[in-house]
Formats: sequence, structure tokens, C-alpha cells
Amino acid sequence: MKARSKLPGKVVMLDCGTESIAYFEQKRHESLARMIAELKGYEFAGEYDPKCDGTAGLYFVPHQTLIGMDFAAKLGIHTADHLFGGVVPRWFLATKAPVHGLITSDANKPAGWEAGFTSSIADHLLPGYTAFSRQDAYDAGMRLLECGPIRLKDVFAAGGKGQTVARSAAELEAALAQLTTRLSSQWAAVIELNLEDITTYSIGQIYMEGLTVSYWGTQRVTVDNSGDLAYGGSDLNLVRGGFDEAGAIAPTVEAKRAVEAAKAFDCAAQAQYPEIFASRRNYDVGQGHDAHGVFRSGVLDQSWRIGGASGVEIAALRVFKDRRDLSFMRASAFNVYGADAVVPPEAIVHFHGVDDAFGPMLMYTLIAELR
Repeated sequence: MKARSKLPGKVVMLDCGTESIAYFEQKRHESLARMIAELKGYEFAGEYDPKCDGTAGLYFVPHQTLIGMDFAAKLGIHTADHLFGGVVPRWFLATKAPVHGLITSDANKPAGWEAGFTSSIADHLLPGYTAFSRQDAYDAGMRLLECGPIRLKDVFAAGGKGQTVARSAAELEAALAQLTTRLSSQWAAVIELNLEDITTYSIGQIYMEGLTVSYWGTQRVTVDNSGDLAYGGSDLNLVRGGFDEAGAIAPTVEAKRAVEAAKAFDCAAQAQYPEIFASRRNYDVGQGHDAHGVFRSGVLDQSWRIGGASGVEIAALRVFKDRRDLSFMRASAFNVYGADAVVPPEAIVHFHGVDDAFGPMLMYTLIAELR
């Protein structure tokens, strides 16, 4: 039996069971949950155990976005003050699916799909479609191929994985064949125009202990232990306040446009699905040129759960809580692959070890500037 905590509450991790979690992700999330417990003055109690923990006095760090308002309520999660992450009413809102509309009004769609969501923010999205059947995905892909190469995405994948570029009908067929293992009730794909020389902006907002911090930054790619491209980290600029404050410190027209796109997506999501609540909101915004040299900019993905930049986010919350004289922080998240990875001085390490499935890895946060 667990001893009763003498601290005002407990931070617990939560496995929602919707997707398997890699070992390195579990350990990274544990590191971040411990940081949150220290920030809140709570006990870190490991994975949630309903037989021992109950629901009173708990702050949850779910591995995934929580799906279902009733499910969250049974855990005592009613507002953004109760978790690091978010709660959504429908399964597809926890995936990449919401970033595009359907190819036709009568296309396959899950219960709860709101057609007005993406149409209200069309200027902030890339040309593309979301499909909930293989036939709709093929039809969408063939239509987009008239404009140039397309990118097909597994809506459940993260970290740059599960994506294929197709330049012909045959390549589209081959890419779709890789997605047929999903349950038919949750089969979904995103098909969008492919961008060359893409810059991926990371725009986000976090809330905890009455403090709101927002940021803009860019992502890096690296090569993983299999030789494939993977998420390599993010370089972020964080300020007290909301998306307007983040936009105010963005130095270029492109960066400001990325912040505006994220803000528009966030507002539209809240308007169309008012049940959503989240203490962590992150949006990937891609900018680049299509095959005809036309500049494009659009939201690629939304994340209302713990993510790759969360080490920086939690470090910023801790800094701004302890130092009321500070209003700006520049920091970076790093994912380094290989056995020869070296821990830099002053790094906040979240994982340094070997994942049997992914090999040796180092994941850390590094604060570069405070003012």
C-alpha cells in the first residue's frame, strides 16, 4: 500500500491505452512529470493506479491526448488545471485529421465531424484533404496530383514518421497500401500538397499554476539510428502571455504569419468543439514552396498532449514562476541519436540510454537566454 503523501497533491502519469508508448518516451515523460511535481510542490507518484490513488489531489500527465469528456471526468479531470495536456470529445481530434476538410460533402466521416471547422480557417491551411476511407483518400490524392507532388500522412503518427511523398497514381496506391492495417472504424489519412525546402514552425501555449506562457520557434530534423529522418528538436522563444505576445516578438513576416495561423486554428477549434480544454497547445506550421514555386503556409498538425518541446515548456514555467522579473526565455529541445552523444554542460537531461527498439538516444533541454 502506498504511504499517504504529506505534500498537497500528487503528480501521476496516465496511460490512456490508445497508442503504444516507446520506452524512451515513457522515461522522457517521467522526467517531465518529475519536473512538474517539483514546480507544483507535489509528490511524484509514478503511473496512475486507480486502486491506490483515487482521484482527489491528483495532477495528471497523460502520455496521449485524453479522448472523451466522461472518461476524463471519472478521473477528476474537469479543467486545464487538472492535467498537462488536453481533453477532446472525439477520437479524430487527437490526430492530424482536423487540419483539412473532406473531398466532398458526402465523403465518409466519423460522428462529430464539423465541416465548418477547416472552411473557417482555409487561409491558414495548405491545399489538402482528410479522408476516412481508402477510396476517398485515393480520389483526394488524384485531384491534388494535378497540382504537383503530394504528401500522404498517417494521422496517428508523430515525430515526422508515417509520411510518404507520392508523384504518381502508382506511388499513391503504394502509399495507401501501407495504411490498411488500421481498424476500419478509425481509418484516416491526410493528403496535402508537398512543400520543398520546408521550414516547420512550432507555435504553442502552456498553462499551469495560473501562469500562461506562449512561444514561437522552429524545428530541426536529424537522422535516427536507422538512418531515417526524424524530429531533432526545437529552438523556441518564450514569453509570458498569449499568442499575441508570442507574435509580438516574432522577428519576421513569416514567423508572425505562423503565429497567426496557430492562433486562428486554436480559436476555430475552440469555437467548433467548445468541450475541448487543454493546458498544453502546440501547433506545427509549415512554410515552403510547392512544385510550381508558389509560397505556401499552413498548419500541419495540432498537439494537445505532452510533446517533443515540453522539456522547454516546463523549464519556462519554472523560470517564470521563480523569477517574476523575467519575461523572455530562449531555449532548445534536443533529440540526439547514437552511442557517442555527449551531454552538454547545464543540460536538463530527460533521457540518456538505450531503447531496445530505437537504439541509443539522448534527449535534453538547454536554456540559452533569460531576460
